[in-house]
Amino acid sequence: MAKIGNDLKALRLRRQLSMRELAIRSGVSHTTISMIERDAISPTIDTMQAILDALGSRLAEFLGGLRDGGGSPFYPAAELPEIGNPDKISYRLIGLNHPYRSFQFLKETYAPAADTGEMLSHVAQEAGLSCRAGSR
Repeated sequence: MAKIGNDLKALRLRRQLSMRELAIRSGVSHTTISMIERDAISPTIDTMQAILDALGSRLAEFLGGLRDGGGSPFYPAAELPEIGNPDKISYRLIGLNHPYRSFQFLKETYAPAADTGEMLSHVAQEAGLSCRAGSR
């Protein structure tokens, strides 16, 4: 039986959750969580997924990332491939080779008066952060 209890407890504590709070969020009893953290039982995949969902983690990240570090969250400019037109709108892909990359994250840089063109629509989730905005 794989020993995952210490890793699960460490993740729960990093998220600053009590065992009871995790039980409420996950729908798994605090007794079961306690037994998993003590390696007294081996949870089913469904139970583990419910707990990890409540902790904002994924099974692959938990089983692989906690053991091998999961890679650095920081990327030097040389590791950000350009997929746009740097003279108008630069799109640099962040985390291309991250082992648990499940979405595309871009660093976008717009030249003054750049136009993104026609409004596009697609089924996806997107997020953004504006670091600096202004006009001349």
